[in-house]
Amino acid sequence: MIIVKLGGSVITVKSKVKTLRPDNIQRLVREVASVNEEVILIHGAGSFGHKLAKKYKLNEGYQGDWQLYGLSRVLRDVRELNHHLTCACVDEKLNPVSLAPASFVHFRNFNLNSLNEKLFSDNLQLGMTPLSFGDMVPDEKKGFAVCSGDDLMWYLATRLKPRIAVFATNVDGVFDSNPKEDPSAELLEMITPDTIKGIRSVKVSGDDVTGEMRKKVKMGIEMARAGVDVHIVNGDVGGRLRKTIRGENVKGSWIPAKAFK
Repeated sequence: MIIVKLGGSVITVKSKVKTLRPDNIQRLVREVASVNEEVILIHGAGSFGHKLAKKYKLNEGYQGDWQLYGLSRVLRDVRELNHHLTCACVDEKLNPVSLAPASFVHFRNFNLNSLNEKLFSDNLQLGMTPLSFGDMVPDEKKGFAVCSGDDLMWYLATRLKPRIAVFATNVDGVFDSNPKEDPSAELLEMITPDTIKGIRSVKVSGDDVTGEMRKKVKMGIEMARAGVDVHIVNGDVGGRLRKTIRGENVKGSWIPAKAFK
């Protein structure tokens, strides 16, 4: 079994509200479907979530009733995006079952407190492909919180122990600085306890309310410590996701479980 996360920047145009990248969506789902293995598929919210979440300060929890209209719109919009991913999965005969985190995930003080992973294992056993996404979820202390696709990846991987976990992003992997701003940025092909010390924290996007690349790497390390090999690859480059799932060597960053035993 594998877990794959399609980043919001790969399946949407994050600079334009509710703008899909349909060719990328279909290609990436096809690459996942080409590998005959059980899969849990997660996707980010991209331009269907981040801009409104930032506008209404949803990442700060409940501040007042003025946020509730924005909260409802984000809940609606991320489900619209998920519908497009569901259709792509149906087209590729992945037998998707959409699982909305708002109904089975709970946060406490902006941290994931509980998640019903049995929903995922039961659907896998049935032969379905669990398809989940970044969402707004209840927070018992803050009212509500942003649950990112990365949060879901971390929780599920550390408990269900997939063969590998793959993050498909819009960059080649983890760099020692932001490659979109620093031409001298170097790709870290393998992340170990030694290399992690040199990663400088930079946001991928000014509209990203779910965290930084450092958070992704931190979660990846926790997943590796749980015995899961983690890969971060460029989903914009055709074939890289498929080759990574198949165990082929591609350009990207690898967080090997053996380095964190």
